[in-house]
Amino acid sequence: MDKSGKHYKQLNAEESVTIMLLIQNELFVVIQI
Repeated sequence: MDKSGKHYKQLNAEESVTIMLLIQNELFVVIQI
């Protein structure tokens, strides 16, 4: 359980970073237009 919990947290962190990058990219595109 503990290992899977840590694994889930790691995936969640990577996911949040990816979402942040996507949001930044969308904002950049909006600014370009």
